[in-house]
Amino acid sequence: MNVKNLLQKIRGDNQLNFVEVISIGSFTVMLRNISLFIILFFVNNQANINSLNIDLKKDRYLLKAEHGGVNDKIIGNLKLFDVYANQSFTRLKFEKRVVGSYAVLKWINAGSGAFTIYEVITVVPADTMYQEKILGWDSVIKKNIIKKGERIKLKPGSFNFHTYIIKPATGKRLIYTTEVKQGLTEYWIGRERFYPLYESISLGIRYPNLTEILRLVQE
Repeated sequence: MNVKNLLQKIRGDNQLNFVEVISIGSFTVMLRNISLFIILFFVNNQANINSLNIDLKKDRYLLKAEHGGVNDKIIGNLKLFDVYANQSFTRLKFEKRVVGSYAVLKWINAGSGAFTIYEVITVVPADTMYQEKILGWDSVIKKNIIKKGERIKLKPGSFNFHTYIIKPATGKRLIYTTEVKQGLTEYWIGRERFYPLYESISLGIRYPNLTEILRLVQE
C-alpha cells in the first residue's frame, strides 16, 4: 500500500490535495535518507568487528530467555555458524558498498578453507496498520474460524535487520537473519529453512526481502 492510499484509509474518503501528497512524499524520502545515513555509519565502522559472533551470542541469550533453554537441534545447527563467527575478522579482506537501502559488507578468506561472509544491513519501516485477528466460533459451519477484528493504527518505527550469507568454497551455503531487538528470525542450511517460535512478536514487524538480498551477493 502506498503512502497516499494509507492516509486515505486513516482519514476516510477525503481526497488528498497535491500539496499534501508532495509533503507526504518528501517526509517518506526523508525517513529513507535517515535510514541510509544509519546504514552508512555502520559500514564505515564495521571493518574489523565480528558482528556475526556478537549476534549469535545475543540471539542464544534471547532464545534461552524465551524458551528456558535452546533445544539440541538449534544448538547443533548454530555450531555451523560458530565456525565462521570464531574467525578473526581483522585478517580477512574487507569490502563494502551501499545499494539502495542496503549496506553490503563482505569479508573474504582466500587461504586454506576459503570462504566469503556477507553481512547485509537494512532498516525496514514498521507496518503502521495492524489487522486484529480473533478466533471465533461459526455456528453455521460449526467450526472455529479466524475473524478480522479492529484495524489498529501503530506508531511509526523501524526494524534493523542483519542478514549473513556464508559461502564456503565447499559445502552448503549458510544464511542467518537477525533483528537487533527481536533476535533470530530465520536461518538456512543449504536449501533447508529453520525458524524459532516466539510467544510474542513485535507489532508492525516487517521482514527484509531475502530474495532481493540474495541478488545483491550473487557473484
